Amino acid sequence: MGNDASRTRLRAAADALLERDVEWEDPDFWNELWDNSVRAEDVFEAFSPDQVAKLVELRPKNLEHVCHLAVAQLIQFIEEPRPAYVDNALNCVRVLTRVMPVLLERGDDDEVINGIFWASKPLAGAPKGKEEDPLAILLVHVVLHLLFVPGFTIDDEAALEAEEAN
Repeated sequence: MGNDASRTRLRAAADALLERDVEWEDPDFWNELWDNSVRAEDVFEAFSPDQVAKLVELRPKNLEHVCHLAVAQLIQFIEEPRPAYVDNALNCVRVLTRVMPVLLERGDDDEVINGIFWASKPLAGAPKGKEEDPLAILLVHVVLHLLFVPGFTIDDEAALEAEEAN
């Protein structure tokens, strides 16, 4: 599962989010974050609640990029649920799982939360007609769709049986 090199790359990417501004168009950086074969514990260690809180305070734009790109990656996975993308999707879910509680503790009138989740900003990879939806709405749609992805949350065989029954 999570080998030392992958954990180190993940930790370095998480630390870099605190140390410098990371542009969302930097594929090399984001690939280091999403494309690691690591365990949930590794992601939770790299994104500790203290680290996420510091990210909110010191680099809210980086946090915005993390949230937007994680949702965009998950949208792409839903549209093309290939086994090669499972680790990537899992890491997106794990990072969001770690970030969301820290953000929600801040309260719903927080400027950072409103700026990230409720401002209408185009999201690359959003479904047609949904590009201008707030990230919060896209996130809910993504989570609901993830519940029914064959080979990810439901068994491939069960999905095939259900498809054949219809």
